[in-house]
Amino acid sequence: MATINSGGASTSREELVSKPGTKSEVWQYFGLAKGPDGTAVNDGAVYCKLCAKKVTAKSGNTSNLKAHLKNNHKMIHCQLQKPSATVAKENRCRRRSPQIMV
Repeated sequence: MATINSGGASTSREELVSKPGTKSEVWQYFGLAKGPDGTAVNDGAVYCKLCAKKVTAKSGNTSNLKAHLKNNHKMIHCQLQKPSATVAKENRCRRRSPQIMV
């Protein structure tokens, strides 16, 4: 079980709580540390549920969260793209297999 450090306290991924009142799908991959009373500690520190990295998201801004997924979890980021995404964007999301020269 991976642990996440939150202000000196160690938190497991299972102890992360969802941010209340979120609308963006990106939040399903991130959580907030749980305070002593069991509620979310909203200090601008958000933790990735996939890799446990701390990502800054002050005031619920999702730009840094999306950037984290794009840079660290490309397949997840591509799944979150709008259905109206262009073919070029879809091609960037596909994993390219190495070309073998014979």
